[in-house]
Amino acid sequence: MASQDDMAMMVKILREKPEAAAAYRKINEQMGDIEFQADVNPLMGPGMSADPSKANMIQSNRMLNLQGYYVPEKSSEKLKKMRRERYQFRGEKFPMEPDSVNVFPHAARPQTWAHEFNHRERPLNSEKDTRILDAMFAVTKDQYAEALDMYQQYIREPDINVAQKELINTLRRWDRVGQSDEGEYTEGEPRFWKRLD
Repeated sequence: MASQDDMAMMVKILREKPEAAAAYRKINEQMGDIEFQADVNPLMGPGMSADPSKANMIQSNRMLNLQGYYVPEKSSEKLKKMRRERYQFRGEKFPMEPDSVNVFPHAARPQTWAHEFNHRERPLNSEKDTRILDAMFAVTKDQYAEALDMYQQYIREPDINVAQKELINTLRRWDRVGQSDEGEYTEGEPRFWKRLD
């Protein structure tokens, strides 16, 4: 750890040399990007990578049910209109920047970022497929439990045991054939759910 004198000297240099301050900021941003990817990428599956330059934290004064959303690069006018309407709550509008992954602060966890980046990386997968991937690549019991809860809500199944049975059966099937029901190839070794099997 740096001493107070070392820190004071560093602050003086950064104030006097704008190019040093810019380089220091860039290094901090790069370290933040590396940390972000280290947290998110494993939850997306092998070969998938979150691009931090596409990530946006959406500010809102309200606690919303919505956790995040992905805006495709080439959104049709109809989709843009639908999404503007869908993501407008009580007069509050949210950004629709093309090819952006957007998450609200109350949901800014690696699982949410991975879910939304999976929409970007696997655009042909349905929402149900993406929820299944959330469970498939969950690393911890808590992440799996959250994925199961979101899956249960998505399929509107009131009984968690029925939802878990359906989810596990789908995960077994995907693990066997290496693809989703829609035919999209899903690489990699599922993790936490295998311990439940």
